[in-house]
Amino acid sequence: MPPPARPEGAKRQDVPDRTHDHRGALLGRSREVGQDPECLTEDARATVSTLTYIDLQEQRCTNILSTGEAARLTQTNVTEAINFTTIGADGAQTQTVLPLTWERVLHINAELLAQLQERRRMILKDWMLTPEQKWKIAKAEGKAKGNDIGSQQSARGDILRKLDPDFS
Repeated sequence: MPPPARPEGAKRQDVPDRTHDHRGALLGRSREVGQDPECLTEDARATVSTLTYIDLQEQRCTNILSTGEAARLTQTNVTEAINFTTIGADGAQTQTVLPLTWERVLHINAELLAQLQERRRMILKDWMLTPEQKWKIAKAEGKAKGNDIGSQQSARGDILRKLDPDFS
């Protein structure tokens, strides 16, 4: 039997509406990086969107890690176990798992939290660079087209070395 249909516009009771929270986070993050939310360029919009996503994922991971056994930042993984099948007096079978060995490992959300924080640091570092710093990084990585004097002299020297077969 299918579940009863919800009236148009009704929300599920178990899922809170967080659209307002997401918009607020997006607007707050865009103002934090010094951009007007109404006039964002495409690359700025992508950066703000990514930072907002990271913030929301960090909030989710922190909520998970703040309660119960996850607060220890570890989880128990069973590495070996024995399965028993017992048959009761009424003929019903019961599966029983007895763990033999287990290990404590870093909770997956703790690892994800560290990755998200590193990702945010890298995005903010790139965002805060001046155009000159960005150009220097691109030049060092071989991605920039150099119009400075050093690049021009180097290009001329390469041409001269190609013309002179005896140059070594």
